[in-house]
This record gives sequence, C-alpha cells and structure tokens, in this order.
Amino acid sequence: MSAKVLPIALMGEEILHQKAKDVQDIHHPDIQKLIQDMLVTMHDKKAAGIAAPQVFKPLRIIIFRVPSQTTNPKYQLTPHHDPEGVPDTILINPSFEPLSDKRYCDWEGCLSIPGLLGRVERYYSIVYRGTLPTGKTLEREAHGFHARVFQHEYDHIEGRLYPYHIKELKGNFGYREAFFPITG
Repeated sequence: MSAKVLPIALMGEEILHQKAKDVQDIHHPDIQKLIQDMLVTMHDKKAAGIAAPQVFKPLRIIIFRVPSQTTNPKYQLTPHHDPEGVPDTILINPSFEPLSDKRYCDWEGCLSIPGLLGRVERYYSIVYRGTLPTGKTLEREAHGFHARVFQHEYDHIEGRLYPYHIKELKGNFGYREAFFPITG
C-alpha cells in the first residue's frame, strides 16, 4: 500500500478547533500509514510542517522540517542555529516548554489557510519532546525558525490556528501577494 496525498482541512472545519487525542498505539498499522501519508502530503504541498488535524485526523501527530535555505520570503530562517536545516521530524504526543520569556514576531502561513499570511509572536527558544514512530523518545532544543515551526504545528493539535495569536490585524494579516508581491 503506497502513501497518498491527503485532503487538507480548511479554516472553519470543526476538527481544526478541537484538541487532538493522544495516540495510544504508535505501532498500529493505521498510525504508521497516516504518518507516511502526512509526509507525502507535506512534501507535495511544499510545506514546512503538517499536523494530523489538518488531514482530518484528531490525533497528536506533527511533522515538520527546516530547510537549510529557501527563496520563500515568509520563511525567515535562522541558519546560525540550524546551518544544515532540520530533517523531517515526526513527533507523536509532543510537548514543549519555553527556555526563556524571549519572544519574536514573524510571518506565518498555513496549509489550512491558503494564500494568507500573518505576523505571529512565538517563543524564540524552546525544548520539545515527543515519541518517534520507532517508539524512541526525542528531546531537542530549538531556536528561531525551528522553534516557530514546531510551535505552529503544536498549535494545530491544541485546536488553535495562527490567526488566534495576531494582536493587531491591520498590517499583520492578509494575502501573501499584498505583503510579498510576485515579481519577474
């Protein structure tokens, strides 16, 4: 059975506003198949991450990556923290805590809110934990863009979308082309 691209839940879908449930049996074939489908979907959509609720599954599974370089203007990479980028990271039942109160504001987009961007404040440095599909536990520090991507995906399993964090909509939320006109 090969992996397939899954449909994406769009803002307004009830599943995006519900807290996801813990995965009980990470080795179950349905969970392993879902993870493979989510990976294929994330890469097909050229996204930095995806969470199970975005593909209509109310489970605490997130996948993300950090490229080493990009031409995407909304990705403000922090290569001094992740010079090689961060490979596809699959976390089941993840958690995190901030390493300090330092926060910063930057642009975010979302597969579930196509075409729109918003400036969102996030913790700059965090430590996250979760279970890998193999059953091993991963704990990793993340800073800058890496921390931002994790927190964005974590919000999905908590039933939150990035616009909930935007303090002032004017100038901070709108269509991508309005903020980053396509040239050439």
